Amino acid sequence: MSLQAGSALSLVQERDDSQAQVNSVTSPAENLDVSDANVIIRSSDLVNFRVHKSVLAMSPPFFRDLLSLPQPPNSESVDGIPVVQLLEDAELLNSLVSMLYPVRPVMPHSYEKVLYLLAACQKYDMVQVQQSLIRDKVKCGYPAPIGADAFRAHAIASSKGLIPEMEKAARLTLDHPMTSETLGEALRSFDGCASRGLARFRRRCRDGLVRCLETFLGVHTAGPSRIWVGCPDTTRSTPRRKSDLLPSWLRQVLTRNRS
Repeated sequence: MSLQAGSALSLVQERDDSQAQVNSVTSPAENLDVSDANVIIRSSDLVNFRVHKSVLAMSPPFFRDLLSLPQPPNSESVDGIPVVQLLEDAELLNSLVSMLYPVRPVMPHSYEKVLYLLAACQKYDMVQVQQSLIRDKVKCGYPAPIGADAFRAHAIASSKGLIPEMEKAARLTLDHPMTSETLGEALRSFDGCASRGLARFRRRCRDGLVRCLETFLGVHTAGPSRIWVGCPDTTRSTPRRKSDLLPSWLRQVLTRNRS
């Protein structure tokens, strides 16, 4: 076989393999009847979902505008139904589409994937779905990320512009040192802007705590403390030093944590 013929055969096989990777058409929920669906949306990993144009048109403006555009004459179709290619994978797209129908929403299995679902909703202007369905479910259905997961959640939320999730994750990182040992693989998720922003946030929290501790320790200054109320024996008529208003154990704890 000549080199040219071998190359042609290879191209044909690659095209056939690519077509074979397109999974069978599915619906966003097993109990949903989509026999009359008139549009197919395809995930990035080549899974097709039969949906209804009317449902998409009543949803976010993105899909309504997309469907209003005239289809090019050479556009792909399956069984005569036009195909719309999206960038989300099948798992995410399945969750996204399920929230457009009157069926039980399909939620991701991990908090990290929830972040990507929230980002997709933000991308497609699905504000109501993002707030009333996803964020409300996250409050009671997902454990808060800890350790490296909290840092990774902050990095993802920061890159996707998810402000509430970014602020929540930033607070969750305060229990852990921001070191390469703690971050581990999560370090790969950070860009320079996200890491600097998180470092500044942690520094502000630290400085605020130090100021609070110094206020407690300031009871030796002139006048009574506005924060610490001493034990009853400190209020007796017998004069005592101002520095004695704080128990020695508390002064040691505050001094140690201030440094």
